[in-house]
Amino acid sequence: MAGKKLTPYTSRHTGISWRLQDGEPIWVVSRDAGHSSIAITDARYGHISAAASAASAEAIAGRLPRLRAHVLDLEQARRRRLVRLGKLGEIERVPGGFEAIWMDARGLVDSQVFDTYDIAVNHIAQHEAGALLSDAA
Repeated sequence: MAGKKLTPYTSRHTGISWRLQDGEPIWVVSRDAGHSSIAITDARYGHISAAASAASAEAIAGRLPRLRAHVLDLEQARRRRLVRLGKLGEIERVPGGFEAIWMDARGLVDSQVFDTYDIAVNHIAQHEAGALLSDAA
């Protein structure tokens, strides 16, 4: 670098650029740089953040399976609520535990005895054919 001086500004600029290139979120870099908004950071350094965009897309893609798992957990929670409200299946206290009674997708009624009420609720929530009814919410 003949004729160029290393200044604190040059070091700061290089550090901010590297952080964006390494995929750090722009809002974190902007905050740490002391910029009043991410628009300032984007205007000054946005041209070098193509790699950051790719890294961000990769990170988001990696989270999608976990997000889907949470959505399924929410659906299961909704089904459990319907069982407890008596809108899906039935649960009876019997000697030896709790009998879950449900109707499967073929219209056949089935039953099974479980040790705990919660296990019976979960079983009906997973197997009751009516669990996907839209009027349940």
